[in-house]
Amino acid sequence: MMPGSCDVWSPKTVRSAMTASFKIPLLQVDSWDECKERLQQYGVRLERDFYAATMEGSEQETRDEGTTSHSTTLPYYDVDWAQSQAVVVCVGKEGPGLSQPIRKAVRDGAICAVHVPMEAGIESLNAAVSGSVILFEAARQRRARH
Repeated sequence: MMPGSCDVWSPKTVRSAMTASFKIPLLQVDSWDECKERLQQYGVRLERDFYAATMEGSEQETRDEGTTSHSTTLPYYDVDWAQSQAVVVCVGKEGPGLSQPIRKAVRDGAICAVHVPMEAGIESLNAAVSGSVILFEAARQRRARH
């Protein structure tokens, strides 16, 4: 959990997560740099094992903080979620989305981006639904492979 994340122990969060709150290890960090260090200690290779959930399509021009770059995102079903033992999916908050350090890492190609493709005319999915769709596919692939 990075700064600004939801309160994982709020009654609404615990209720919506059911017992997963007590089965999945949770770690709170104070910065993106600390997050990267901790993930690397767990064997996560950021450029290959870290995916930020975005709303963009497969090729998106990004204008952020006065810079312009092109970032490529993959549809969630094109990612090989079983390639590594440790894989991270970062989902942003409702409204503001991903934090600036995560957006910059995606823009710079330091981490991967993944999205849920949608039909024309549909604006977006909320964060919980998007994260659930992506995690369901990751679990499906891992079960199928093992």
